[in-house]
Amino acid sequence: MKRNSTTIWIVTFGTTTPLPWVNGAPSYTGFNEPTLSILINGYEANKNNIVVIPDVVPAPIVPTVREIDARRLRIALSRLGYLTSVEALVAQADAETKIQWEFATFIKENFPLVQTITAALNLTKANVDAIFDLALTLI
Repeated sequence: MKRNSTTIWIVTFGTTTPLPWVNGAPSYTGFNEPTLSILINGYEANKNNIVVIPDVVPAPIVPTVREIDARRLRIALSRLGYLTSVEALVAQADAETKIQWEFATFIKENFPLVQTITAALNLTKANVDAIFDLALTLI
């Protein structure tokens, strides 16, 4: 509904409904459904305040996947006491896992190799974080 070049919408749980006008002003009454916010020409309004809604929806934050070189990974595993167990696990693994362990120059924490080792050794996310945190500090 348009009045004085201002379109008012009420936003409720993923739907938009025109906001009724009473005596030339938008009405907050007459709604039986829960109301999240009211949009008035690019502003979000409620009974207490009006705040600007950005024109552009911010991009979602993509988690950073850490990547380290194999040398620093092995040193970190050694310092934390995991290297012997990892090498024993790799020795019993399939050919592809052995190739990845031996020839990968960089390893990301979300690689299948890391996930396989993590599961096989019952490492927690905190354990993996500690390995990568230490490895990233090494020169």
